[in-house]
Amino acid sequence: MQNSDTGRTPTQYHRNDDRPSWNVRQTMKEKFGDQDLKKWDATGILNVGEQLAKVMKDKKVTTSQIRKFIDELQRLRSSSRLDLEQVKLTKIRLIYAAGRAEKGSAEALKNFEQAFSYALEHLHDKQDFTNLVRFVETVVAYHRYLGGSDK
Repeated sequence: MQNSDTGRTPTQYHRNDDRPSWNVRQTMKEKFGDQDLKKWDATGILNVGEQLAKVMKDKKVTTSQIRKFIDELQRLRSSSRLDLEQVKLTKIRLIYAAGRAEKGSAEALKNFEQAFSYALEHLHDKQDFTNLVRFVETVVAYHRYLGGSDK
């Protein structure tokens, strides 16, 4: 069903309606296939992490835009008992950050969310979670290294 004024379907009314600039899921699939996260190699994690960080830096994503997401992952990592359902729910914080962001940074955060979602599909145990955290830390570290803003 399309709106006669805009030609858009109702699901297209998100304020940050832009599409990611590259197919992140395809890149992730090429690098990692359908392997569990624990089998993701360091070279692939570093490569994809750097690509995501470059886009995030170029689109002016700040560390503070993803801080609550990162903080939540770190809190779960320090917990005595890992709850994989809670790990999956951290995606909500990333979606919220993308929804609040301006157009350019929203696009980059959506790229990051797609990569994180792909990783979540391959999350099955604590070893997988360890590599998930490494992946996220890689993106944030490259973002900072490439000159990404803290503010």
